[in-house]
Amino acid sequence: MDLPIVLSHRTAVLYYRAPDRATVRGRDYDLNPTAGRARDVAIRVRGLLSDCGVPEYGLARLDVLCPTEHDRVGSKEFKSYVYGGPIPMKQLIHLAPGLFIIKPELCFILAATYMKDIELLELGFEFCGSYELDSTGNGSPYRKRKALTSVKKIRTTAKDCAGAHGARKAKRALARMRDGARSPMETALALMILAPHRHGGLNYLGIEMNRRIDIPEDMRRSCSLEYLEADVFAPAAQAVIEYDGDVHAPLKQRTRDADRSSAFLRLGYRMHTVTAGHFSEQLPLHRALNGIAETLGIKAPSSAAFQRKQNELRKQLIKRWKREDDRKPAPASEKDGNAQGTEGVDSEPAATSVNGGAMQEAEGVGPGPDPAPQSGDAVYEAEGHGPARISEKDGRAREAETDRPAPASKDDRDKRRQSVRAPHRQ
Repeated sequence: MDLPIVLSHRTAVLYYRAPDRATVRGRDYDLNPTAGRARDVAIRVRGLLSDCGVPEYGLARLDVLCPTEHDRVGSKEFKSYVYGGPIPMKQLIHLAPGLFIIKPELCFILAATYMKDIELLELGFEFCGSYELDSTGNGSPYRKRKALTSVKKIRTTAKDCAGAHGARKAKRALARMRDGARSPMETALALMILAPHRHGGLNYLGIEMNRRIDIPEDMRRSCSLEYLEADVFAPAAQAVIEYDGDVHAPLKQRTRDADRSSAFLRLGYRMHTVTAGHFSEQLPLHRALNGIAETLGIKAPSSAAFQRKQNELRKQLIKRWKREDDRKPAPASEKDGNAQGTEGVDSEPAATSVNGGAMQEAEGVGPGPDPAPQSGDAVYEAEGHGPARISEKDGRAREAETDRPAPASKDDRDKRRQSVRAPHRQ
């Protein structure tokens, strides 16, 4: 098998999410021009990736990038992708003798060839943000780290590699990407605003992530903070949109959050707070986004089709969330009735995902099945029956029906007649 090898595509994404990748750089895994058969080379490459922390499911078949069709690896151990010319060395990182990996910028561009629009945007926010998703399934759903790249660097790479597969789609996605997200939840909030209408977003591009706002000197005596950072900031509307999902925050943190909100308001900004509870159900999030749209000076679509798209986007963005604290066992009285039950933050049952599996919950999110439709409000998807809408008129009619007295029995009617006729007999 010809060396060197260039890891790419899905294998590269898993590498950039591996917790121990910094520990293997420069180690010799005996990958040399005489390494032998493709199977032997694959075993050594898997050893390196396993040491990085790449999960086993990502090691079955390794994605590699080849300059031309003639350089494809003819082995089931590898999946070859053709770059279409010499691979620029400035887009590669040397992992070990005989082994390279594409940089995050080129990784994002090539991801556009197999990822859908929203998934690609999530990856872009992750690479340009200060967190990475955990692909091992152990512990927290994400980890803090420094940003791998930036929107500006990816745009430069897309221009330099204009002929690469996925470059055009990546350029379009960059218009809706922002630097500085600190968690998947902040990314979800931003994408509910940035995503186009066809995907269920508000299609509003004038936002920044974690914008620093300094506290004026004359406010320092009444504020414990020197500066503020707005999760989502809309300069044109002077609006601050915050995500709050930590229902277990200690008193000190809650006090700090209250000081932040008070400071934003005193500085003249219009504030909106979106919580984990909003993201847990379609209707609360729909209402919250309508309020945000009004503050931003735009009109959110109200059609049933848009609301379905908005709900699909919500589900897409929260599918990887899970509660960070360990679940507590259910009380003894509940165990008898439901042996598999667990007690959540608000004693709510775990929700199910779009695909029917148990949805992992994040920072207090306990989304159960979407509630029953409410009069005059958004569309809900009834299981097996499609979307349903109940008008205010129908709601009042149902209330009137429930207020009517039950029909009298035959004996009651006979007694009533006798009581009415009795005076006439006298």
